[in-house]
Amino acid sequence: MAQLDLSREIYYSIVDRFLRKNKGLFTEYEMMSAKNYLKTGKYPDLYHRDILREIFDHLALLPVNENMYIAFMNEILKHYDITNKNIIEVGGGVFSNLAKRLTTKQTTGTITVFDPRLDPRIKSNSRMILIKDNFTRNTDVSYADLIIGLRPCKGIDVLLDSAIENKKDFMVWFCEGGPHGDYFDYFEDEDEWYHCMNITAKNGVERQKMGKIKKIEYPNLSKYPIIYNSREE
Repeated sequence: MAQLDLSREIYYSIVDRFLRKNKGLFTEYEMMSAKNYLKTGKYPDLYHRDILREIFDHLALLPVNENMYIAFMNEILKHYDITNKNIIEVGGGVFSNLAKRLTTKQTTGTITVFDPRLDPRIKSNSRMILIKDNFTRNTDVSYADLIIGLRPCKGIDVLLDSAIENKKDFMVWFCEGGPHGDYFDYFEDEDEWYHCMNITAKNGVERQKMGKIKKIEYPNLSKYPIIYNSREE
């Protein structure tokens, strides 16, 4: 998350106006959390860090070197040719920040975004298809060339299972705090959850002959890495 280069008063004013204008997109607690950060510089919990990061990026308040959306997009472009490719994004967030950037890097191809929290005012088009629903193991991925997820929380295990079962390339950035909610009760802590997901991906990729699991770390941005399958020898 970015350091506040502007005065807190200016940031607070910008974000406060934005939240009031977009009140229906966020819970009261999320709005309170965002305002609390601007007053104190402290996050109330890890979940709301992602909400704040998305708001700050949408308002162009994140420096490039602290912007996970840009970092993740650059890694996708580095490891995959997305020209004329169909991409599925799991957990695209309220504003589809990553998908919007990716469409500017394609001349042909599509990106389909799944998230029940998608802003209904943002409309699908021929290049970016927005689905205001959860991505599940029953979701049709037959048309996809690549499945991605930027910190999709509990959507990570579904993403990995679907991609591996259907032999689709994937890239996912793990989030701190594990998957959140009741699902987390199955694990001792977030590290156990991460290692379980990583082993699941490694074993599945090897079983399906999808290459090897590779890891990319951004210690200045996240405790946990990006993982993806590489078919290169």
